[in-house]
Amino acid sequence: MVFSTDIDLLKHLAAKGAIASKISTTTSDISKSLAISQQSASRRIRALASEELISSYSSPRGIELSITEKGRGVLQSYLAELKGIMASKLPPKLTGKVTSGVGEGKYYVLQPNYNSYFKKILKSSAYAGTLNLLTEEQALRQFLMAATPNIFDGFETSERTFGALKTYSVVINGEQKAALVMPERTTHKKGVIEIISPVNLRKKFSLNDNAVVEIELIESSGGI
Repeated sequence: MVFSTDIDLLKHLAAKGAIASKISTTTSDISKSLAISQQSASRRIRALASEELISSYSSPRGIELSITEKGRGVLQSYLAELKGIMASKLPPKLTGKVTSGVGEGKYYVLQPNYNSYFKKILKSSAYAGTLNLLTEEQALRQFLMAATPNIFDGFETSERTFGALKTYSVVINGEQKAALVMPERTTHKKGVIEIISPVNLRKKFSLNDNAVVEIELIESSGGI
């Protein structure tokens, strides 16, 4: 699956000329342009190279990057999907089926740095847990293309590093404001997304596994 973070980097490289030839750059320049950490930039470059979406070469000045034919195909698909979104008059919506996680959501929500960020995004304290939803990958990609994410760059403690996040302001089942969380690193299988909210969404909507949930994007600047 190609995530929105992949598209962001491919778009950035294409704008710099990498779609036609090699460009010289550094992870520092990329991190500043995409508002992510330098570590995250390095990780995304390695991921795109492993997926054969870009070619990467070391150079005395940093790195030389070029977008492969496969990468150009991804950008063309993105453009086609974006045109479809722009032509639609309906608010972007996505459906997902409730699926059980392994209980990690509570651990991450309760981390003080994440918790403070979620409180800012939700305008309220987040419920200590996430609602996991299984979605169709192409539908998810198209859904996220129509949105502007809020970005949290991650943090480090004495014990470990906590990764970056992108969050999207949404409404669940036409009623409950929430946020869709896309962590840079995740143990979930492809197509599974996490939703945070001020309330226990399973309890509020009496959701069991496989229940269908509707998610609608709402535009937001710095929070819901």
